[in-house]
Amino acid sequence: MHNTNDKRCIKTKLNIKNALSKILSSKEINQVNVKELCDLAMISRNTFYSHYDNIYSLINEIEEDLLDELVRIIDSTELKVLQYNPYPLLKELTEIIYSDFDLYKIVINSPTSNNLFTKLKELSNPQLFDFITKEINLSEDMILIIIEFYSAGVISAYRQWFNSDRQESLEDISTTISTILSDGLIGIMNTKN
Repeated sequence: MHNTNDKRCIKTKLNIKNALSKILSSKEINQVNVKELCDLAMISRNTFYSHYDNIYSLINEIEEDLLDELVRIIDSTELKVLQYNPYPLLKELTEIIYSDFDLYKIVINSPTSNNLFTKLKELSNPQLFDFITKEINLSEDMILIIIEFYSAGVISAYRQWFNSDRQESLEDISTTISTILSDGLIGIMNTKN
């Protein structure tokens, strides 16, 4: 494998990811082959295999990159502030998604996306658990149910948006999710009246 900090390596990987994004706009992941990916990225098969084992290891790297970015956001966010206004966190997530929309759409809809969401929950749940434990006197089981409810809801809402005709903007979706997280359904009903 190459030095991942080498500029040529970074550029090659970016070309591969861009080529994958273009191909996946018209094909399912299981229909993509390394030869057509290499042809579009203008690299040799040896170059591809020096970076990745197969197409799914490429998808896995894209998922890991997204996870790293999400962890960075979560780590830099004060959970106490999010309790009252989760929108800044969701706004940053929106900006990440828009930075390479086609690629993230593919990742979210890929056959391995459940692994991505499981990893995301595993990374964020301990922080949420610690925060809720300090704020509310509830049993461990109840706290875990609350965390699952919120995290599954947010993930499902974004996934639903990606799979819809997207008549609502991602910013509107993030604002609505933020309102639900902070104020519940009553908050939504109050903003629509």
